[in-house]
Amino acid sequence: MNSNKNKAHRSNLTRNLKEALKYIKGDPTAKVIIEGPGDFRMPEPMIAQDVRRVRTKLGFTQSQLASALGESVRTVQGWESNDPRRRPNGAARRLMEMLWRNPKPVLALLNAA
Repeated sequence: MNSNKNKAHRSNLTRNLKEALKYIKGDPTAKVIIEGPGDFRMPEPMIAQDVRRVRTKLGFTQSQLASALGESVRTVQGWESNDPRRRPNGAARRLMEMLWRNPKPVLALLNAA
């Protein structure tokens, strides 16, 4: 049952991201449906290996990931250093989770911004 709920959420997210991209490009037919407030869960904590896994899946350097997330290169290096005191915050974790699950529309929006 949870799997079906997750699939529905992913489908809605993908559809809304595609519509948002159309809106950013000036398409007057774009329809972004905002549902909410929702029951949003906090993203799971990330360790160094998780950050590195997201970055390598995208084919990014640390500098490119930092730029995409609006962070400094030093911050990304810290996240990948295995120092338990240096972990991504909620917003960065959520964005990396989105990049991990469905990178194409998220990257398209980041490139259009």
